[in-house]
Amino acid sequence: MKDGPYVTPEEAAAIYTLSYNWLYKRNYIHIPFPPLNYKNDTKIFVLCLERLKEQYSVKSRLNSS
Repeated sequence: MKDGPYVTPEEAAAIYTLSYNWLYKRNYIHIPFPPLNYKNDTKIFVLCLERLKEQYSVKSRLNSS
């Protein structure tokens, strides 16, 4: 880091724009985070994320074999 940033602001903006366009073209759906004061919603949200993680790992294992 003593040499300075390795990514220029223009490159960072281009990376951000490219990733945004990639997600937009694949119909990415934003998952809103529940407020922290809703304990039950937070627990359900965590369970949903764990389920998505499990499904992803099963699909990646199937694809790799």
